[in-house]
Amino acid sequence: MGIRWGRSSFKLGNWVAEGNTSKAAAWVEHNQRLFDRDEVWLRVFKENAGWGPIPAGAGMFGSPPRDPGVWDVDWLQGYWDPETLKARRVRPEHITSINRRVTEWFFRTSHETGCGFELVIVATLKHTELIGNGHIDHIIRQELIMFDELKEKYPNAKIIASACNEWDAHHLRRDPWGGTEQLSVNAVNMWAVRRGRDGYGFFELIVDHGGRNDFDYKVGSGRDTYDWGMVHPVRSGEWWKAPPTAPIVADCHGKPYGATESMYYVQYEDRVRAETWYRNRAGWQTNVEKQMTFYENLEGAGFSYIIVHDEKGAQSDVDWPRARTTLEDRLAEKFGGTTMGLKFERIIRPAYLEILDRPVDDGGLESYNRAMHQGMSKAQMEEHLLRSKEYADKNPEGAD
Repeated sequence: MGIRWGRSSFKLGNWVAEGNTSKAAAWVEHNQRLFDRDEVWLRVFKENAGWGPIPAGAGMFGSPPRDPGVWDVDWLQGYWDPETLKARRVRPEHITSINRRVTEWFFRTSHETGCGFELVIVATLKHTELIGNGHIDHIIRQELIMFDELKEKYPNAKIIASACNEWDAHHLRRDPWGGTEQLSVNAVNMWAVRRGRDGYGFFELIVDHGGRNDFDYKVGSGRDTYDWGMVHPVRSGEWWKAPPTAPIVADCHGKPYGATESMYYVQYEDRVRAETWYRNRAGWQTNVEKQMTFYENLEGAGFSYIIVHDEKGAQSDVDWPRARTTLEDRLAEKFGGTTMGLKFERIIRPAYLEILDRPVDDGGLESYNRAMHQGMSKAQMEEHLLRSKEYADKNPEGAD
């Protein structure tokens, strides 16, 4: 099937939730140009809940995580009753309208553009204290059922459902008595078991550890297992060398394996911010050639899914589109793509053909491209065409 290449695009869901779909569409277009292919995979966090206090000025992501309304985090934190110290066995019974709108945007965009999305259901939410594991299980089940419904509506959508990001690296919770609880391997495997038992999740389902070069959850051909063996490579030692693949291949039982993240490189001027954000002053390096060697080694070791770290780009949501980055230049060189001329042709050209029944002219392309850079949405652009004199002249019966 070849290698699925993509980029970490964690906060893309925030853009969509906040109505900035033009910016999100531009990021899709940008990466398709960069990798010189339609099927580029973007790894997205469906939710960005709070991690607690964020140091002032920190964050290579451009801003701290925030809950855009995908889940009611305050409500979820009420799992424990502070007075009785007993668990409230209530769970959210519906998916918010924002969540449905965001998820449908990804399915529709994938269906229309050929871009693939790895949608991480539980990402930063796992950092939020005093949310019970039963809630996490229920959220994953609800989302997978919604994914099935949208897959039927958008059959060409390329979607990987990632149940939980770094489930063992961070998912350690305080309970009201001062103890902790952590997701076990058996608990994680149950997400796949329930999929097979209850008949939902008819698309690729994955999960990953965090900062490990191997995995111990179930991967195989059955409906009660995961579809890929995913690692989240260690950031230490000779990290640019691919992890030993013999045990990974054995544990995959014939299924493919991939690296869900590879966050090592950051441009020198952003190093301090990255270290502050991750509370990790040993995990970042500024040698882009070693980073590219790492990707080449993963490719040579048979990894079928490689997510490239986005060291600026979509993470710096305040400033993007922004100037070219060193890593993007090297990626464009490797894949024959380009970092220049970010445009919206993939949106504008089909609209002209469908609405005005002709190819877009250079003036129209430049004008609408500029307007969409400034925030015009796809719907607004199409409405503008529908209200144009040219459309009225071609459709006199439908004119106002």
